[in-house]
Amino acid sequence: MKAFLIYNNIQPKKIHDLYLLLTECIKIDNEFIQYDDSILLELSDCSVFARYDEIEEIDREFIKSTIPTVLELKVFVEKKISVKLL
Repeated sequence: MKAFLIYNNIQPKKIHDLYLLLTECIKIDNEFIQYDDSILLELSDCSVFARYDEIEEIDREFIKSTIPTVLELKVFVEKKISVKLL
């Protein structure tokens, strides 16, 4: 999402809050709204745990369950950026 914001000349804040990043993306392109209620947004808390060596508190099954959505978002963003490049 930060790549999408940068591509659209918006310098994203130095945050790990995926909801705030998503909100900024939605302001530019309403199609991002499809991720508004996704499990992806729950990953924000994981970055804090991992950063401060509390990795044992992260539910690995939860992380595995988010992978399909993360990969879907990655492809979605890549298409948004590549379409504009053409």
